[in-house]
Amino acid sequence: MRGIQTRFQLHGLDASFSHQALHQGEQFGSDSLAGELRLKQRGSELKDTAAGWADKGREAMGRQKENLNDAMEAGKQAYRDAVS
Repeated sequence: MRGIQTRFQLHGLDASFSHQALHQGEQFGSDSLAGELRLKQRGSELKDTAAGWADKGREAMGRQKENLNDAMEAGKQAYRDAVS
């Protein structure tokens, strides 16, 4: 930090301005880190939501498959009963 502050002073900037600029840079760094953490958390939430939807879709397809198989078996039995 001192090197940056010294560099500002060498270029004709006063110490209060350089201190303020460094402080704002630190705030920006912490804000971007917090933003990155929020993005990671939101991404994880979306991944969990998508996984939940996929699981529900698989369950629904399984139920539909069972219902279709039951209906086909009932139709076969009805045909057997009608033929005999």
